[in-house]
Amino acid sequence: MSRSLIILSLSLCLNGLLIGLFIGQKLHSEQPQYADRPLLQMIRNLPPEMRAPLRQALIERRPELQQAIGESRQALLQIQQLARQPDVQEAQLRQAFEQLHTGLEHLQQPLYQAIIQSLMATPAAVRQNWRTPLAPRSNPLPVEPFFEAD
Repeated sequence: MSRSLIILSLSLCLNGLLIGLFIGQKLHSEQPQYADRPLLQMIRNLPPEMRAPLRQALIERRPELQQAIGESRQALLQIQQLARQPDVQEAQLRQAFEQLHTGLEHLQQPLYQAIIQSLMATPAAVRQNWRTPLAPRSNPLPVEPFFEAD
C-alpha cells in the first residue's frame, strides 16, 4: 500500500472518529443542540417571549428530530466502517456522504418549521425587537471583490 493511501485512510478514520465523538456528545448532552451555528445564533438572540413557543414547537417535533439524528448517526457509522476497509471504493464513500447530507437536511427541516411556528405564535411587537446575528450593521463593511477579473 502506498504511503499516501495509508495517510488518507488514517485521516478519514480520525475525522470519522471525531465526527462520531462530536455527535455522540451532542446527543447525550443535557442542553438541546441545533443543526448549525447560524441557526443556534439566531435562536440565542430570540427575545424571551419567543423562547417558550419555540421550545413547545421543538417538543412537538421531537420524533422527527430523533429520526433525523438517527439517520445522520447511521450515515456517520457507515462512513467510519467504509473508511476502515482497505478496498473501499470512492462510489461507496460518495453514497455514504450523500446519506449523511440527506440526514442533516432532514434534521434542519423540523427545526425551521419550529422556528416558523414560534414566530407566528409571537405578537408582531415582540418580533420587531428581535435582532438576528445577520442584521444590517450601522457601519457596513465595504464591498470588495475577492477575486480580480482576468
